[in-house]
Amino acid sequence: MATNNTGTEVRLREKKTTSRQNGNHQPSINENGLLDSSGSTVTTNPRSSTFEAAFFFGLNIDEALSSSENLLELFYNACKYNHLELVKRCVEEKKVNINEPYNNDYPLCIASHKGHIEVVRYLLAHGANVHLKRELNLLATRGNHRLSRANLTYGDSALSLAIKYGFEDIAIDLIERGSEILNENAEFEKSPLQDAIRLNRIQVLNLLISKMVKMKAWQTADDNLLLQKKGDILRQCLINDQIDALKIFVPHVWRELNSDFMFMVLNNLMLKNKIQSDKAFDVLETILEAIPTSRLKMYDIGDLLRRFLHILQAQFVTINDDRIQILYLRTALLFSILKYHETIDFTEYLELLDAYFRAIYNSVESTGEGVNQIYEYIVRFYENLILMGHLVLTRNSVILKLLECEHVQRMQPIDMYLSWRARNPFLLKEKCRLMVKNSLTSYKRSTIDKLKLDEDTFSYLFYLR
Repeated sequence: MATNNTGTEVRLREKKTTSRQNGNHQPSINENGLLDSSGSTVTTNPRSSTFEAAFFFGLNIDEALSSSENLLELFYNACKYNHLELVKRCVEEKKVNINEPYNNDYPLCIASHKGHIEVVRYLLAHGANVHLKRELNLLATRGNHRLSRANLTYGDSALSLAIKYGFEDIAIDLIERGSEILNENAEFEKSPLQDAIRLNRIQVLNLLISKMVKMKAWQTADDNLLLQKKGDILRQCLINDQIDALKIFVPHVWRELNSDFMFMVLNNLMLKNKIQSDKAFDVLETILEAIPTSRLKMYDIGDLLRRFLHILQAQFVTINDDRIQILYLRTALLFSILKYHETIDFTEYLELLDAYFRAIYNSVESTGEGVNQIYEYIVRFYENLILMGHLVLTRNSVILKLLECEHVQRMQPIDMYLSWRARNPFLLKEKCRLMVKNSLTSYKRSTIDKLKLDEDTFSYLFYLR
C-alpha cells in the first residue's frame, strides 16, 4: 500500500518492546503502514515507498514473516493497512489466531473500521468471530458521560464500526454472518440498529428491519423483535428526522398505529424548534403515507384526542411569545392525521372539545389580550372538522349538543358562527370536495396526484395545513 503522496520526509516510529531493551530490534508498522527495524530516525521517499519495500528497509514479506517475533502485531497491522497477501500468509502459514486481541482490538474490528472489505471477507471465511467487541478503554472515555463503568462495559463490534464509518457493504456481510443487531440484553442504546438509523444507513437498515421481523422478541413469546423495539426505533427516527428510515419502518408496524404510537409522534413533533419548520409536517405525512391501507383507522382515536388536547392546553398556557401562531401549527398536526383518517363522529368527543376551548379561553380572558384571536381559532377548528366531514351540522342532534356546550354559551361569536353554519352547511365547492374525498379509495397525496389537478384545486382538495 502506498504511503501518503507528499514531498515531506516520513519519520518512522520506534517500536517499544522487551527485545529492544535487550538490544534486539524488532519490526513494527508505523501509522503510514511502514515497518521500522531500528531505534533511529529513518528517512524514506514517500513517493516510491510501499508496504513491502519498507519491511526491514527493503526485506521482502518472506523475510519479515520469518524475522518477526510478534506475529500478532504484524497480522493486526496487515489487517489495518489492507495488506491482503500478508494477512493470508499470517493465517495460512503462521497459523495466527484470527480472534486473538491485540492492544484491546481485534483484526476484524480494525479491518471493518478502515473499510477493507476484501480483508474482512477473508477473515470471515476463515473463522473470524463477528460477535467480538473492542475492549473499552475506560480511562480514555472518562470524560464522556455516555461511556462509564456503570452503563457500558464494552466497545464497538465490527458491525458497529462498519456502520459508523459508512461501509455499508461490509456491514451487510457482517449481518448476513449473524452479527448482533442489538447490544447485550437486547439493549437499543449505542447498538448497530441505533447507529444505522441515526446515520441514515438505508441499505443496512432495510436489511436489519427485514431480519428483525423474523426474529423472536427477547424474553417474550408473543411479538417479533421489531414490534418489541418499535418504540425505540420510532423515537430515534423522530429525533433525527429520518424520513427514509420511517418509509422502511412504518409499513412493518402499521397495524400497531394506536394512540400510544401516534402520541409519541405528535409529542416529539410539537417541540417548538420542530413545529416552526416544515420538517415536522414532512415527518408526520411520511408516516401516514407509508401506511399500506387506503385509510387510517385508529380504534382509540378518542384517547389520542384527549392526550393531544391536554398537551396543547398545557403548552399554550406556558408560552409567551407567538403562542397563537404556535397553537395553530401544533393543531395542524392533529388535522393532518384527521385528513388521512376514516370519518369520525366528533359528537362523541364534544366534552373534550368543550373543556379544551374553555381552558385556552380562560388563559387569555383575564388579561383581555388575544380574546378575538381565540374566537377565530375555535371557528377555524370547527370549520376544519366540518369540511373534513367529521362534524355534520345538518343533523339536529349535533347542533343541539354543540349549542349546549359551556364554551359556546360563554362565547357569543362561536354561538353565532355555529348557528349560521347549521343553516348554511356547505357551499357548492365544499360539497364537491366531500364527494370526491368519499369516492376515492385513498385520500393520500399519491392518489390525489393521479388526478392531475391544477395547483389551486389540489391545494383545496388535499387540504393543506
